[in-house]
Amino acid sequence: MIKRKPIKDMPKLDSPLALIGMPGIAMVGKLALINIVSSLNAEESSEVYHDDLPPHVIIDEGGEMRLPKVTIFFIKNPEISHDLVLFTSDYQPTTSAGIYQLSDYVCGYCQKLGVVNIISTGAFVPESLKKPYRQVYISGSSEEFINFFLESKTGTTILLKGGYITGANGIIPAWGKVHYDIDGACLLADTLPMRALDPTASKAIVEVLNERYDLKSDVNKLEKQISEVELVSSEIKKRLKEEKERQQRETRPYIS
Repeated sequence: MIKRKPIKDMPKLDSPLALIGMPGIAMVGKLALINIVSSLNAEESSEVYHDDLPPHVIIDEGGEMRLPKVTIFFIKNPEISHDLVLFTSDYQPTTSAGIYQLSDYVCGYCQKLGVVNIISTGAFVPESLKKPYRQVYISGSSEEFINFFLESKTGTTILLKGGYITGANGIIPAWGKVHYDIDGACLLADTLPMRALDPTASKAIVEVLNERYDLKSDVNKLEKQISEVELVSSEIKKRLKEEKERQQRETRPYIS
């Protein structure tokens, strides 16, 4: 079961792009999308409820409850070469069937809006971070669209050579090409697997989208989050070091 609750009528969009940022590793894709939504004053169009999202309600600090949902935003801005439709969610569906159902719903909705390309965002966990900057790994449904991102002047994009992309962020752009003839791509930024949030990776994705589509999304909020995460990481590293030194002192043999 998938039900859409309209919030505001979707206007006629000019050559729209669909940007997907579902929650995943280190919330990289979702943080990138939220940054664009906030920076470019996106308007909420719809809430989508799916019975394969986790079966619980979310309680806010005032005690009010709400159901998990997918939120659809739009941006109509004459200063941008494409209008935007943006999808994010509180969670991803819990089963493979649910992910495919949601992917088909999203792609079908994109087709109705005349979406020309679907771009999903997420995280890539390498064996190690080999560069002083975060790389953005590119895969897509056509060589032309892949090359479009590889030609980014950010200098951070790299071809994703083999492997798998799990979850909705991978399925949606592939499904859109197969069943709705909409070219798609997936942008995955380097991240560290132990981080709950990685705004540095999200920033790398937003910078590629800014450069390729002249979005002008402000990354200052991500910069602030980066500083906060680095501060917490430094404190954790300090405490772990102190604990390790304490344990070494306690296990040191007594010599008289």
